[in-house]
Amino acid sequence: PMVTYREALTFHMDDEEVSVIPLPRGHTGGDSIVVFHSADVMMTGDVFRTVMFPLIDDADGGSLNGLIDGAGFAIGLAGPNTTILPGHGPASDRAGMNTWRDMLMMVRDRVSAMIQQGKTLDEVVALHMTSDFEAKTSRPAGSGDRFVGQVYARLKAGKS
Repeated sequence: PMVTYREALTFHMDDEEVSVIPLPRGHTGGDSIVVFHSADVMMTGDVFRTVMFPLIDDADGGSLNGLIDGAGFAIGLAGPNTTILPGHGPASDRAGMNTWRDMLMMVRDRVSAMIQQGKTLDEVVALHMTSDFEAKTSRPAGSGDRFVGQVYARLKAGKS
């Protein structure tokens, strides 16, 4: 890269003020949010998706709790009319981002409860814990089970 950063950067393009804000480890260890202030648009990359369950990229430093925290941070930045551009899928808004963050927390908590009950990965995946989110989120098919498997593996290993 030509430019690296550890803290937020702000620059101007024409009449637009643009901020690039690094996030804690989430989808990867290098996630950022880009905010176009005058346009009231936020680009989140894969911290938020409107058509797929998340992918926590272990090889590049991803973190489940970081993904949740990044979504919360974006919610805090978004105003009532902010357009949020996800990494995959159509544009959304603050309410959509809120639903996403709530889904992440619910899946984490559901899987954690099953681990505490001694359930195996296969038993947990067979419960289809994401079925209440499938109609809006699961493209491609099976990404909910993949996500549950990732959450299970992280929690079972004591990672977040």
